[in-house]
Amino acid sequence: MLIYVFLQRDTAGEGLLKMDDIREAYSEYCGGLVESNDIDSLLSKCNVLIKNRGMLKYQQFIQAHAKRQVDVIKAQIRAQFQAYDAERTNQVPPKPYLRPGMVYKSEVKKIIAAMIARANNNQHESMLLEHDKDQDDYLNVEELIGFIGAMAQ
Repeated sequence: MLIYVFLQRDTAGEGLLKMDDIREAYSEYCGGLVESNDIDSLLSKCNVLIKNRGMLKYQQFIQAHAKRQVDVIKAQIRAQFQAYDAERTNQVPPKPYLRPGMVYKSEVKKIIAAMIARANNNQHESMLLEHDKDQDDYLNVEELIGFIGAMAQ
């Protein structure tokens, strides 16, 4: 869809659009539900081709949009993790292996099993080892985000 929107605006076929055209196209793509300051924030992450001309390449626009989507997903994972972490660390009686802000390896295995029913235990273990940077059998939220991102691929 973004390709279509961009190409409609790129009447010269150069693969470049003015920043104002990008703002308008992105707003239309999002159904007018995105604030102009959000669009400007997204565009500020792009490398403007020539500052004076204020032109943006299609590829830069798509990369910035994709990064924004990843940032949204990361924020959702963080929020879900915080809610899960608060719920599980406040259990009565407390489980001695639980650490606030950390997910124990057995908990991650349950996440994996839920995400990929066909994965075998050796795959779980190797992926956990890869993402448990300090090899303490716990994943902090950043390690968990990396792990989930790898699972999604």
